[in-house]
Amino acid sequence: MSYRSTTSVVILKDFKIISLPIIPSAYVNRIDPAVWQEFVSQVQNRTNQTFAQNNDIAGAASKRRCLQITYIVCAPLVFILGYLAYYCLLITGLYVYLLAIGAILAIAAFASFIGAVVTATKCGSMMKAYRFACQQDLNGAFAYMNQRYNNMIYFSTARSTHRNNGKVQLGITVVLRAQNITPNMAQMVGTATGQVNVMQQGVMPVQVQGVPMQLPNGQIVYQVAAQPQQGQQVVMPIQQQMQQQ
Repeated sequence: MSYRSTTSVVILKDFKIISLPIIPSAYVNRIDPAVWQEFVSQVQNRTNQTFAQNNDIAGAASKRRCLQITYIVCAPLVFILGYLAYYCLLITGLYVYLLAIGAILAIAAFASFIGAVVTATKCGSMMKAYRFACQQDLNGAFAYMNQRYNNMIYFSTARSTHRNNGKVQLGITVVLRAQNITPNMAQMVGTATGQVNVMQQGVMPVQVQGVPMQLPNGQIVYQVAAQPQQGQQVVMPIQQQMQQQ
C-alpha cells in the first residue's frame, strides 16, 4: 500500500532557527496541532546539540562573518592588483622601477587569491559540517516521533542545502499512514513497569489463575495445580510476574 508524502522545512541563519516547520497544507486537517507542536518542540530542543559537542556555538556566527568579510575583501583585490601588476609590467620599458612595483603587485594579487580561496573553503566546510550535524539532530527527533506514534506518522530527511552566508535549510518528509493523527494515539512508554501500553497495540493481556507466592528475593510468582498423575497433585510455577516495587 502506498502513502502520499509531502514536505516541510526548518530554516536556520547564523546557527539559530529562524523558521520552524509548519504542518504541510495537505495534512492540515489530519494532523492534530498538539501532535505537530510535540514534533516542533523536539526539533527546538535537539537542534545544535551535535554541533555544540565540538564547536563553540556562541562564537560560530562571528567566525563565519569574519571569514565572509575576508573573502569579500580578498576577492576583488585579486582583479584590481592583478590588473595593476599587468599594467606596470607592460610599461616597464618606459620606467624601469615599475618592474619592481609590478612584481610586488603581482605577489599581492596572488596572496589575495590564496586568501579568498582559503576563506571560502573554510566557510563552506564549516557550514557543511553544521548542516550534517543539524540533520543528525533532526534524525533524533524523527526517531522519537516515529516510535512514539508507531510510524502512523512517519518523518524522514528530505533535500537540505547550506550557503556560505550562514543559511541552512533542512527538508523534512512527512508521511501519514492513518486517516488522522491525535495525541491519544501516542505510545505510552516509560511507565512504572517499563512496558508499552499493550492495549493500544491491540494485544489482550493474559489472565493467569493461580495462587500468588512471594519469593525470598521479593518477586511474585503464580502457582497453579498441574494435571494429577498417579493420584498425586503437583503444584508448579508457570509465570514470573513483575518485581515487587
